[in-house]
Amino acid sequence: ESGYSFLLMDYIEGENLDSFIVRLGRPLSEERTREMLWYMLDILRYLHTSSQPILPLDLKTSQFLVDKHGRPSLMDFGVARQMSRGSRVLPLSFGCGTQAYSAPEQYVPKETVVDQRADIYAIGATAYRMLTRHHPPNHGPIPWERCEGRISPKLLAALKRATEMYPGDRFHSIQEMMEQIYR
Repeated sequence: ESGYSFLLMDYIEGENLDSFIVRLGRPLSEERTREMLWYMLDILRYLHTSSQPILPLDLKTSQFLVDKHGRPSLMDFGVARQMSRGSRVLPLSFGCGTQAYSAPEQYVPKETVVDQRADIYAIGATAYRMLTRHHPPNHGPIPWERCEGRISPKLLAALKRATEMYPGDRFHSIQEMMEQIYR
């Protein structure tokens, strides 16, 4: 009623996923990555399908807090955008989000339109960090060959599709991505 928006969040004791990966000293196993990815995708599914969808637009390992049970929670909505009711695309100015994890369309040097596929790209880039301990490159395709032979072809194919450079080649929804990975 007052015209002000606010977030009310639970206190979660833990560390961000990036610190967790560094402290671990090795890449996460496929099993552990799939387990954590389930929670991350479920969060995004909720945000993307709510009555007023939200696009976080800056997903990366440091934006997820890992609790004492090893479950990740999204903790930063600093550049998030709420989409208008019924809209599935969002006009966006150049350079929103952390470049290495952001979809290429977020760094087109003109106003562009993004949708949930930008978050799908970012969650794939986040999985790359989890599986390799390497940050994704700032420009160009993610070098998934680092994972070949270390993870199942099914997961590798899903993550490659999630991080395609052209949005039309990615999953069209988080639900579609979850079905590809977990069925």
